[in-house]
Amino acid sequence: MGGLGKTTVAKAVFNHEFVKAHFDETIWVCVTATFDDKKILRAILESLTNVPSGLDSMDAILRRLQKKLEGKRYFLVLDDVWNENVKLWNNLKSLLLKITNSIGNRVLVTTRSEEAGKIMETFPIYHLEKLSDDECWSIFKERVSASGLTLIQEFETFKNKLAKQFGGIPLVAKVLGGAALFTQRTETWLMSTLETLVMNPLQNENDVLSILRLSVDHLPNPSLKQCFAYFSNFPKGFNFEKEQLIQFWMAEGFIQPSDKVSPETMEDIGEKYFNILLARSLFQDIVKDENGKITHFKMHHLLHDLAYSVSKCEALGSDLIGLVDDVPRIRQLSLIGYEQNVTLPPRRSMEKLRSLFLDRDVFGQQILNFKHLRVLNMSLCEIHYLPTSIGRLKHLRYLDVSNNMIKKLPKSIVKLYKLQTLRLGCFCGESPKKFRKLISLRHFYMNVKRPTTRHMPSYLGRLVDLQSMPFFVVGTKKGSHIEELGYLRNLRGKLKLYNLELVRNKEEAMGAELVKKDKVYKLKLVWNDQREVNDNHDISVLEGLQPHRNLQYLTVEAFMGELLPNLTFVENLVKISLKNCSRCCRIPTLGHLPNLKVLEIYGLHNLKRIGMEFYGNEYESRNLFPKLKRFHLLDMENLVRWDEAAVPSEVAVFPCLEELKILDCPRLEIAPDYFSTLRTLEIDDVNNPISQITLQTFKLLGIIHSGNLSGLPEELRGNLSSLEEFKVWYYLHLKSFPTIEWLTDILKCKIGFDTRWINIQSHELESYTSVNELSITGHPDLISTPDIKAFYNLSSLTISGLKNLPKGFHCLTCLKSLSVGGFMEGFDFRPLLHLKSLENLAMIDFGSTESTLPDELQHLTGLKHLKIVGFQGIESLPEWLGNLTSLESLHLEGCRKLRELPEAMRCLAKLEELHSFNCQELRLRQEEPEWDKISHIPRFISFNYWVDENQQRIQFKVCHKPS
Repeated sequence: MGGLGKTTVAKAVFNHEFVKAHFDETIWVCVTATFDDKKILRAILESLTNVPSGLDSMDAILRRLQKKLEGKRYFLVLDDVWNENVKLWNNLKSLLLKITNSIGNRVLVTTRSEEAGKIMETFPIYHLEKLSDDECWSIFKERVSASGLTLIQEFETFKNKLAKQFGGIPLVAKVLGGAALFTQRTETWLMSTLETLVMNPLQNENDVLSILRLSVDHLPNPSLKQCFAYFSNFPKGFNFEKEQLIQFWMAEGFIQPSDKVSPETMEDIGEKYFNILLARSLFQDIVKDENGKITHFKMHHLLHDLAYSVSKCEALGSDLIGLVDDVPRIRQLSLIGYEQNVTLPPRRSMEKLRSLFLDRDVFGQQILNFKHLRVLNMSLCEIHYLPTSIGRLKHLRYLDVSNNMIKKLPKSIVKLYKLQTLRLGCFCGESPKKFRKLISLRHFYMNVKRPTTRHMPSYLGRLVDLQSMPFFVVGTKKGSHIEELGYLRNLRGKLKLYNLELVRNKEEAMGAELVKKDKVYKLKLVWNDQREVNDNHDISVLEGLQPHRNLQYLTVEAFMGELLPNLTFVENLVKISLKNCSRCCRIPTLGHLPNLKVLEIYGLHNLKRIGMEFYGNEYESRNLFPKLKRFHLLDMENLVRWDEAAVPSEVAVFPCLEELKILDCPRLEIAPDYFSTLRTLEIDDVNNPISQITLQTFKLLGIIHSGNLSGLPEELRGNLSSLEEFKVWYYLHLKSFPTIEWLTDILKCKIGFDTRWINIQSHELESYTSVNELSITGHPDLISTPDIKAFYNLSSLTISGLKNLPKGFHCLTCLKSLSVGGFMEGFDFRPLLHLKSLENLAMIDFGSTESTLPDELQHLTGLKHLKIVGFQGIESLPEWLGNLTSLESLHLEGCRKLRELPEAMRCLAKLEELHSFNCQELRLRQEEPEWDKISHIPRFISFNYWVDENQQRIQFKVCHKPS
């Protein structure tokens, strides 16, 4: 029976710390009605990678899983299994056994079917018992009391009867308790429910569904019932995004605008609807962001069944296609995750389709025949263009083409006058000239790394309902001035403003009316740093861009004023980033901010002193920087003093600081010493005054760019038993390597060496035997190379800038991953012959004109992943590449003369990925001779780029993915 808590118990096991520690990988797959081995294996792969695989070939999926799980022990949960066919289970089991030879893997299955449990069991089935009446009443009472509602005396009198009729099913008690919170006459509703329960004891799952349906039937209005039914469009176990879901509801018309007198938006109403359903315990697996706001959630399988029942079969999800024979009318159709051989519903049943969810382009141009569409989600369809006549879908209100490489939008898109949400994702084309015709647009999403005015639609101010937009680039033409923002009174969420040097004065900046945008919580203000500087201009513009007090995240970049106005930094800020404000000579007052947790200050080259103004004097009975946890000071070339706060002894300064990073501040001589709560410290000079503090319970210690270090000073030898990672980098006058014999359990070590390495003796490294990750960077003038035989537990080694490989390779018997970067011409690669355990190798040449691949590589037959970068002397890859029979991925980059692959490529049966980046002479298209050598490879990507006369990067990309 559903609702007993099988999934809840499985999750408790899945998330238990002992399980996480015992298994290398933990995997959760929601199986539901269709027991398809390929679909399950693909879900396992996607659970491991957290990205859609896009693979249809069973062999390709198995190879990827073998690569991900080889040598690992996994714990797999198959949730909500219905399969009662022993042959199907045996097929899946045999495939799972092919993935890895490791012993100790475990599979946990939850099912409502006794027969399904019997055919899959190797250990005795655990039958989850029903809860006692008292336990069910406790759950019910907890939910009723969740929002302060007190159970009246009458409820207590029929407690025993009601608790008994919950049938021992916690989901029933939980949902009905949540429903009571929103019933105007709670006692009347509960009495009616009690009578229903007494008349219909919960003997089977249909009875449970009928009782759960009471909660939905008593929702405050019909629109909420429609919102609940809409969940049936998605597969069981689907991870919902709350903001996106509300936009679906809006597009379907379940949410209508309130009257003009009320300031409540449709989004606000959607949030209210969501909270009502949440309070009724209709959601689970809630995920919140750092501010405590819900971002994602899931739904119980039984409640998903209920949603489908409530939808009256008007919604058809991918897990029901093929199982439902006669569907007279479909309003919503989801083909997410469906198999290609599944028969689609007849077209006549889809004539009035309103919502369509696709993860592959099934319909092509025929999608225009669905004239009643309101929601079209084509995310992950791998399309490059939209139909040119998409404007014919005049009812469309939600369009999502994110995660595609859309190169150009059709002109007709501006005819979608009812469009409320447009998600473009990565889009490199120009915005349509008449974008302002999208008069109903409320949410606009687009990812552009370096936005310019060509990405920016003009006259955005006419889209008065706009609430979400990716950025605003100030321009000089009409319709691109910053005043356009002033008309967008409903903006919320994140906002980035670029080209602020083009704002003419404070009055013009005030026209953006940022101070009135109370729902914008994250703001980024960016000036162009390549310009003539007018100090007063930038200050006045920043004053005009005064944010609302509700702002939580603020970034100011390339501001060229000498002073940052204190009023800009409002009281609710959680994170502040000041970047490349190179003329700023005084830091703003921030110590009084009660919620500030992260402070990042980069590139304030004119700042010489952090004085008392930094702390302020508004401490009285509270602390300074009371919640700050992370503080970074980087690239402050003229900073000399960081003064202590002159405050009474009872006032704590930085009482919660856990991470402090001070890098590229070469002149710093004076700094505070009250950082007793630190866990992570990174400094670039052991003579830095910060190094004198007591280092208790550290997790990471980094010392970088020390100019005259001869060894670690005694002051740094505090109690470092908690240290897990140690960085020492670029010691320009190192005389002896700092011994750290008191660090017996250190796991990661990053070391940069210089011309003095020749003086370091191998015995000085004997305390580093526990290190499993090592990174070595050498000085260009380095003559000798280090001896690393003491690091015999290494599993990962990165070498860069040395003139040859280090000594001691023969001792690295555990090494699995190696990256070598440098001028490869003349390297002695014979030490590689000792690395029998090596699986991952990256060879990165820094620009030698005649460098070629070393022949020693052909003997590394255990290699699985090979990366070759920058070898300018290679015109063809050697035939001995065929010896690397374990190779699974090959990455070629920047080999500009490379034009030919070896015939032996055909012998690499395990090779499933080939990447060719910026190897312009290598022609890898279907019509080229080289194609036959790689046609067997499941995944192939070729990517080249060049710069045109306007200095715009043009990209060319080819992807091959066989069916």
